[in-house]
Amino acid sequence: MDRVERMASKAVADSAEAVPSNVRLIAFYLPQFHPIPENDRWWGPGFTDWQNVARATPLFDGHYQPRLPGALGFYDLRLDEVRHKQVELARTHGVYGFCYYYYWFNGRRILERPLERYVADPAIDFPFCICWANENWSRRWDGGNREVLLVQEHDTASDMQFIRDVMPLLKDPRYIRVNGMPLLVLYRADLLKVPPATAAGWREECERAGLPGIHLCAAQTFEIRDPRPYGFDSACEFPPHRHALGHITNELAGLPSDFKGWVCDYELVARHSLTAPVPDYPLYRGIFPSWDNTARKRLQALIFHNASPARYEYWLRGLVEYTRQNLVGDQRIIFVNAWNEWAEGAHLEPDLKNGSSYLEATLRALAGRTDPAHLFGLLDEEIRQIGNPDLRERIAGYAREIDAQLRHLGRTVDYFTREREMVERLRQEREATAFHRQEIEAVFGPQPGTDIECWFERINGRPLTSHTALDVRTTVHIEGWMLSPGIVPDAETTARFVLLHNMEGGQTYVSHVYQYWTRQDVAAARHTLDSAYTMNCGFGSLFSVSNVPPGSYRLGCGMRNSNKSVCAWSDYRIQLLGGAAPQAEERPQARSREGGRKRRTTEPHDA
Repeated sequence: MDRVERMASKAVADSAEAVPSNVRLIAFYLPQFHPIPENDRWWGPGFTDWQNVARATPLFDGHYQPRLPGALGFYDLRLDEVRHKQVELARTHGVYGFCYYYYWFNGRRILERPLERYVADPAIDFPFCICWANENWSRRWDGGNREVLLVQEHDTASDMQFIRDVMPLLKDPRYIRVNGMPLLVLYRADLLKVPPATAAGWREECERAGLPGIHLCAAQTFEIRDPRPYGFDSACEFPPHRHALGHITNELAGLPSDFKGWVCDYELVARHSLTAPVPDYPLYRGIFPSWDNTARKRLQALIFHNASPARYEYWLRGLVEYTRQNLVGDQRIIFVNAWNEWAEGAHLEPDLKNGSSYLEATLRALAGRTDPAHLFGLLDEEIRQIGNPDLRERIAGYAREIDAQLRHLGRTVDYFTREREMVERLRQEREATAFHRQEIEAVFGPQPGTDIECWFERINGRPLTSHTALDVRTTVHIEGWMLSPGIVPDAETTARFVLLHNMEGGQTYVSHVYQYWTRQDVAAARHTLDSAYTMNCGFGSLFSVSNVPPGSYRLGCGMRNSNKSVCAWSDYRIQLLGGAAPQAEERPQARSREGGRKRRTTEPHDA
């Protein structure tokens, strides 16, 4: 028995060295599942989100609804035993702590009971922090009208009162800290009256209360990107904000004709997230295991179809690697949305369909890949200590047989991994927007204008240099911005293009740009222009260059609508390398596979 215990303890110690324990996964936590007087008054006696969850129905073939809870059942958060079970599930599956939504309206709190009971319970030794949901409480969440139920009014006095009211929480020894300072997440930093002044006041108040300060994190909701203009220290992704892409609404069989929502491809969202560029400010990456708010919004729902524990694990593994490479110390944080947003279809808690698969996937993703060589090394040491030669040889033979089978399995896995990578490359090639050979006059007319401004910032997540080399067999992600007075970038009648001009042969290759997002830095620098022409001038798309022959190319851009057509060439060159690629003569085909707006801001540029 002692020998077994030694082996077990050593195996755990060796495994711990391989686990990125310094990556902290924090799950947003909804303290809603218990009756409160406000919900009784607004939606009927005893209302909780469980009523919405239970009555949801599928909207199309293969739609996973209703989402019914598994191991924890339809619980009531007034019960201490429920919180104990939640904490145990989270802790044993790698979740570092909970981030409680905090509802505080100018001194009035609601849904406060679960957190109060949590803090008052000495049996709970599990980290937590809060996210102040600092916007009006309205009926928008249920797909109905936007009647305001509780008003959130921001002014200096109210904001200071908030930080004083939460001070006991910030001082709790279990409260999550970054560099020794309590972490406070704000859902809408843009709603503060004067954000930098409020941030400075909060820091002073915390220092006055004996804390070393406060770490302020702005959730990237709506138009919020860079936290620094708000006086905040960091930002955190808050999907599905900025993740509603890969629209497949029109591809689904059985969808009601009066459906007014969006359906997106979860796998495409995950892959797009993993190719996002690294900003020049601290950004805590965000993920959701799934998202489907049919239970609340029904025919206006936002649904991420094809979500699965395997795809979630793939995405989380990538974010863990990103976090380890780009953040240090206490800032190695990932937020998951959410622990228990059942009516939004975003929950790590077990359900009847998947059981605890999402939790198990979480643990595997955080732990990384397990190497059995360590275990066989330990086993070999113990086998050599067996005194009976026959028994020692027999057990050694079993160990060799298992080792050989695992090695064979490893080769098989490697083979299928290579096959999957090839399929992935082919899929990206199919989904990317292709460059096609085209005459400039055929796209922009005989005399296009030149009053267009364009800047190419990043290519495959890296800053574009004057001469960038690329393989023609790969897909290319290009980001930048383009604008022209008189052309609204996000209008349905606007077409935008990236251009390639062969420096030797003179041929031109053209590709459509379908994604756009807000560029506040560019708009602010061109305040004399109508904001309609500048605000959503950012772009970024996957492009296929497989139809373009190797050579040296100059990058350009162009825009057109029914009244105006413009194009221009930049000073940037790219060198396409690789074997001969076929030249395509056909006209580019317009596609709308990502027809919705994707709001995102790249790192600021001195526009």
